[in-house]
Amino acid sequence: IGCTITPLTSIAYINLDAAYLFQGSALINTFRQFGLILGVTLFSKAINFISHLSVYHSTTSNLLLGIRISYIAMALILVIVLKITLSLKDLQNKISLSDTNHSHIKL
Repeated sequence: IGCTITPLTSIAYINLDAAYLFQGSALINTFRQFGLILGVTLFSKAINFISHLSVYHSTTSNLLLGIRISYIAMALILVIVLKITLSLKDLQNKISLSDTNHSHIKL
């Protein structure tokens, strides 16, 4: 997940107008901080809950399996979203290149 944050943030900054750059930066930073706080809190609560249970109990093993499956699902969703984002960015670049190539043509 950490390897995708920087490219996605860069794409977000590239698409911002210069007038909105400071507000966009503040908004992205706020959401990153909020996500960090929420993620650490939920993860620590889950670890605290799991550490009080026996690993050999069926409920605990099912919970651990659910956490493992949710991490795999999040990784797959992240890959899909990243692929869509990058393909949209390529499409946007192709459109902007075709616009600049045809801008010198006078009708």
